[in-house]
Amino acid sequence: MGAMGQHGLTKGLPDLIVIDPGVHGYVELKTEAGKLTAPQREFRDLCELHGIRFAVTHGREEPIRLLEDWGVVMRRAHQEPIPLGDAVARVVSRLAEGRSR
Repeated sequence: MGAMGQHGLTKGLPDLIVIDPGVHGYVELKTEAGKLTAPQREFRDLCELHGIRFAVTHGREEPIRLLEDWGVVMRRAHQEPIPLGDAVARVVSRLAEGRSR
């Protein structure tokens, strides 16, 4: 079996793959207390070796701030996340639910 007990997934691959003009990288989404697994650390090290962006984010807001910092998403003038931010928050919530079972 693959990652999180699902067939077809490779252990260590990150939750988000970011591809945008001029920006590519990987983001691992973790709960507040979440830590990288050994395969995730190996993938991170491989990215660092080749100069590829890799980030570990915690909670609901941190991934959104990271994507803003990378210039991939922007907040609207009234500071509400664009739909992608909502999608990231939903993914983080689902991951947290799955890990608490």
